[in-house]
Amino acid sequence: MLGENIDLRIFPGAWAHGFAVTKTDGDDVRRSLQFFDKQGTAVHKLHLRPASNLDAYNSIVEDFRLDDQSQEFAAEPKVESIADGQAVPVDVATLRDEWSKMTDTHQFHGLLRKLKVGRHEALQSVGEDYAWKLQPEAVEEMLREAAKIEVPIMCFVGNHGIIQIHSGPVANIQTMGPWLNIMDPTLHMHLRSDHLAEIWAVLQADRRRPCDVARSTRRQGRHGHPVLRQAQGRLCRTRGMARHHGKPRPARYHRSCLKER
Repeated sequence: MLGENIDLRIFPGAWAHGFAVTKTDGDDVRRSLQFFDKQGTAVHKLHLRPASNLDAYNSIVEDFRLDDQSQEFAAEPKVESIADGQAVPVDVATLRDEWSKMTDTHQFHGLLRKLKVGRHEALQSVGEDYAWKLQPEAVEEMLREAAKIEVPIMCFVGNHGIIQIHSGPVANIQTMGPWLNIMDPTLHMHLRSDHLAEIWAVLQADRRRPCDVARSTRRQGRHGHPVLRQAQGRLCRTRGMARHHGKPRPARYHRSCLKER
């Protein structure tokens, strides 16, 4: 799904259950469509706003309503992946060689599959010229600096069922307790900073554009799953992972900025 303010990459295989939800709070009625995987974990939620088309919503609910409205639920066992699991031996020389040959940041996932290595293990093993840890404060500092200099970024937030991408500048950065929030008219993002275990700066060549090196910050949650990834060239959003990038700059600019620790 591609629009001016939203870009969704949907992986239907992870979607198992959908619900139309209505909540009443006094005179306020809140409606939403909520989707979950086979284990009952939320994958994606759509909330109606005051200007939403209620007739269209009701039509969708009626068209897809199931006859079986029982409340019983049996979670299916989760199939563990390399990213979920055990550390595996990493051929560092091969990893670095394959990394250096990337011409598009989207090739990273293929690299992981080819070498049968998890994302976290790859970052830990590839070497500090390609990936290194940052302090937790780097997340808020990056967002506030992006807002200050008005640089357009892309925000990727994702989980195993969907990746949501928002492109453009950010402006209203607020902290509320452990939450780091973007509260803009076209983007709300809420990050539990106390759930972050590791933050990585990552260099990946992107030769689709001359002299471009994609620089990103990947944030790992407590269990090693990607929570947020950000970079100078694009930004990201989903309920489990996120990335931020900015517009492309010459490679020299990228490397010098990233090495300022």
